[in-house]
Amino acid sequence: MVLLFHDIQLQILILFMLAIAVTVIIRYIRLPYTIALVLTGLVVGTLGFDSISLSKEIILFLFLPPLLFEAALHINVKELFDNFKPVLLLSVIGITAQVFLVAMLINIFTRIPFIYCLLFGSIIMPTDPVSVIAMLKEMGVSKRLSLILEGESLFDDGTAIVLYTIILSIIENNHFSFALTTFNFFKSYAGGIIIGISIGYLTVRLLQKILADDSIVVVILTIIVAYLTFIICESLHFSGVIGVVVAGLFIGHNGVKHAMSPSSKIALTTFWGIVSFIVNSMIFIMIGLKVPFRDIIKEYKIIFLAIAAVLFVRSLIVYLVSGLLNHFGEKIPAKWQHVMNFGGIRGSIPIALLLGLHLTNYMPELTAMVYGVALFSVIVQGSCLFPLIKSMKLSGISAVEADYEINLSKKLAIKKAREELKKMYLSDEITDETFKSLDQMYNQKFEEINEKIRENLLFGDIIRIKQEKTAKRKTLIAEKVSIRDSIKGGMLSLERGYVLLKEVDLKLDSLDLD
Repeated sequence: MVLLFHDIQLQILILFMLAIAVTVIIRYIRLPYTIALVLTGLVVGTLGFDSISLSKEIILFLFLPPLLFEAALHINVKELFDNFKPVLLLSVIGITAQVFLVAMLINIFTRIPFIYCLLFGSIIMPTDPVSVIAMLKEMGVSKRLSLILEGESLFDDGTAIVLYTIILSIIENNHFSFALTTFNFFKSYAGGIIIGISIGYLTVRLLQKILADDSIVVVILTIIVAYLTFIICESLHFSGVIGVVVAGLFIGHNGVKHAMSPSSKIALTTFWGIVSFIVNSMIFIMIGLKVPFRDIIKEYKIIFLAIAAVLFVRSLIVYLVSGLLNHFGEKIPAKWQHVMNFGGIRGSIPIALLLGLHLTNYMPELTAMVYGVALFSVIVQGSCLFPLIKSMKLSGISAVEADYEINLSKKLAIKKAREELKKMYLSDEITDETFKSLDQMYNQKFEEINEKIRENLLFGDIIRIKQEKTAKRKTLIAEKVSIRDSIKGGMLSLERGYVLLKEVDLKLDSLDLD
């Protein structure tokens, strides 16, 4: 027993050391982090390293909650709601359609029963935006495009895992009822939303009352929230994924902004960033380590079929949904559609779901297809995304723009520091001398940064254009809010209100297409 414990400790230590080594090495080569981790896992795996054996329960209850919570915590909820149409269509209707279409294609060309093809579809459909979003931000691609991809990934994880649970239950119980299945799907989704909002609300209230200034307690509380939400939802047969995502969004929007001290915010961001790094590192290395080459190489035909089916169906849904959105005024530029299509990378969650699967039938085929698609997706799609974005000229943040963004962030940080300093002075936490000394120092820094920003604006026409575009967007959104309030208050008829809203939407669309 002691030897086994030490063996597990050693394996975890080796995985961490590999992750750190990869992090250092990729600073000198232009290779996405997740791809480097998978390739490292593949190399180490061929040398005979036997990684930790994980059960379905450990994977779903240990790995998923922190990944989902961390991602949801940092999403701008207001911007997410502004883009709820593409996110909703892609992550709920789109993913459901992809699961069924992929299953149909696999079933047509193989002897695998349709229900097992559906199981494969539900396993492989969750997308993983970790490396994609980091790359888009680094290249200066539209924030709205990044948000759509990230929002889709969060909610399509929930949709696919709900479908996975339902389909697996049908296989295990050998029973199917359309009415019951439909009811369970919507019950799982709605229950997750209700539990997530409830726990998120209680957490924010608790933070506002007693805990907001204690950074250690705040961090521990969010750990409890992430896991407790998942456990409560799953025990009630609701979607733990949706529950955690909604709780994370609620706390990120209401708690981080209005119920935490600056030190708590920094501690929270730092902690969850480390957790996300550790979990993702473990999973992506294990993708490489767990690939059973000798077993899946025999299934090379079905792997190519699975890759082709997933790529074809993803393209079909993305372009159909985008065309539908464009028809109804929610403009998705053609270049964005290509990135959305190619950015649908499958990685950690499909592998996690597969590793927790214990079936007696068709496991070799399922294993080969999932690993084959995941490896192709992470390595090939991940490698090609950077040149694709460059070739379409969607990137292009200049040195002046980068410098301006840094200076602007410094300016905002100094303003926050001055506000906190004033609060401490007014509450008698610091003396007059200390306040005057620090206030003078921050005033000097503020003027220096302002001067640098003026220089940036003097030589950066693109910056001024972006500022004007941002200002126009915010004023147009304010117009939409005012029109909606007028409709709700009865000051404006519904018919006339929708005409005005359509006009504002067209102006917003024109900004996105500029």
